[in-house]
Amino acid sequence: MDGVESEGGSRTAHQVPDVRSDEMIGTGKSTNKDDKNNKNDITNNRRKNKSSSYLPKFGCLRTETDKKGNFDMEVDVEGEPHAPSHLVIMINGIIGSAQNWRFAAKQFLKHYPRDLVVHCSESNSSMLTFDGVDVMGKRLAEEVITVIKHHPTVQKISFVGHSLGGLVARYAIAKLYGLDISRVSQGNGASQTDGLGDKCHEEKFRCKIAGLEPVNFITSATPHLGSRGHRQVIRGA
Repeated sequence: MDGVESEGGSRTAHQVPDVRSDEMIGTGKSTNKDDKNNKNDITNNRRKNKSSSYLPKFGCLRTETDKKGNFDMEVDVEGEPHAPSHLVIMINGIIGSAQNWRFAAKQFLKHYPRDLVVHCSESNSSMLTFDGVDVMGKRLAEEVITVIKHHPTVQKISFVGHSLGGLVARYAIAKLYGLDISRVSQGNGASQTDGLGDKCHEEKFRCKIAGLEPVNFITSATPHLGSRGHRQVIRGA
């Protein structure tokens, strides 16, 4: 390309470097390849930006397992005080276990890392699921009390149950409704009170579950109206 002097007389057009290499000019293959790579980079960046727009910063996922197999899952966000306010209790179905909920618990924590602590119950697992809803419900209620005392910052509570676990959760909620757990002690695996009754009727405990504000009660494939083949469904007059 012929040089053309600029108005200042100090630069010429042929001094501007050509961004295309001889290989690119001769074959054109490298140009197509680079264009394809650039498009892929743009697409990947868009996907990253899209995912980061609705997923909050995810800190360190921490899992605590006790001797009975129950485990809590929560997130420690760096640089922020760890004080989850919402407790989610997850209850398995027949022949199930706490491990059934591990994936679901992670999904909850990915979306609400700062607010939740997820407890996957193991008090009614495997063959213990044949003990009956009343026995299982009492065990779950005692377990929930222990979990709440272990996480004193929680103010709200939700239950997620699968199949039989939904019925067990209903029974446990009835046991915990209006209950002041500060007056409940654990002894020999059974709940005992200090003589003031099973329920506290003070105003601050009304419409609460173990002193916490109820938020969600979610069940999946739970036979709330009984099972087919048994006359358990409520009929109209």
